[in-house]
Parts: sequence; C-alpha cells; structure tokens
Amino acid sequence: MGKLGFFKRLLGVGNEDEPLVVKRPDQPDMFQVAKDDDAMEIAMSSARETIETFIEALQSPGPNHNGFAVKKPFQDGDDVEHIWLVDVSYDGATFSGEVGNDPVTVTNVQSGERAQVTADELSDWMYRDGAKLVGGYTVRVLYDKYSPKEKKRFVRQTGMEMD
Repeated sequence: MGKLGFFKRLLGVGNEDEPLVVKRPDQPDMFQVAKDDDAMEIAMSSARETIETFIEALQSPGPNHNGFAVKKPFQDGDDVEHIWLVDVSYDGATFSGEVGNDPVTVTNVQSGERAQVTADELSDWMYRDGAKLVGGYTVRVLYDKYSPKEKKRFVRQTGMEMD
C-alpha cells in the first residue's frame, strides 16, 4: 500500500446484507455494504455532525496531524460510490481534494481528478494524530466487523491505531 494507502480506501454502497470486499491490485480494497445499513447511516450522520472538529484541525493542524481526507458520495445513475478525497483544502464553504483511487462502480470520475464536496454532502472525514485515527466513522464501522486476524492486518498495513 502506498503512502496514502489507508486514506485511499473507499466505501462502495451496494445491495448486499454483509460487506463485500473487492480486492484490486495496487489499489485499496473496496467495501460494499447495504444501502440501508443502520451502523453506516449513523456513522455518516456522525461525520456530518462533527465536521467542525475536522475543519479546526485542517485549518490549524497540530504537529502530528496528517493525512486529512473527506469522503464524497459520487452518483452515476443508480450507482453510488463513496470515495476518499485526499490533499484536502477548505475555502469556508466547500472541501476540495483529489480523488484518492480508481472507482469500481461509477464511471463519471477518475483517480487523481479534483472534486468538491460540502459538509452537508460528505459521508466521512478523517485525519491522523500520529498513529491515532481521528474521525473515520465509516472506517470504524468496517473495522468493527473484522475478525481479530483482519484487525491485526489492518493495523499493520495502515499503521493506524483504533481506540
């Protein structure tokens, strides 16, 4: 996984009852969950409710803060794919960032393109404080579903500490 590895992870929203993992060479895994997954809905709502925490850290980062990212839902017909935007900036109304990976289900956006999202539209935000994940509500939902072995692999691959 590259230097943006963890922050390039995305969440695809599908119709499956359990998360489906799509493994891709040289790309982060893509997870599909049910469109009506209650835990994921709560996570996305929590991200929007706490966005001021992210904005404050983005505008005045601490010495160990890095990896700022916001997750945007991209719609293409009936398909919706939630993709992390990296290299994020904020102009007081809109977040801008680079699409962090190749999409799986949508075709109207490509990795590396610049995209924008408002606080009301985003589905998650995160940054790192050293090794600790701050935010990342949708990531935590998926992490909680991992087996102990998968959790260890996640921590090893991302260097991320979950609390």
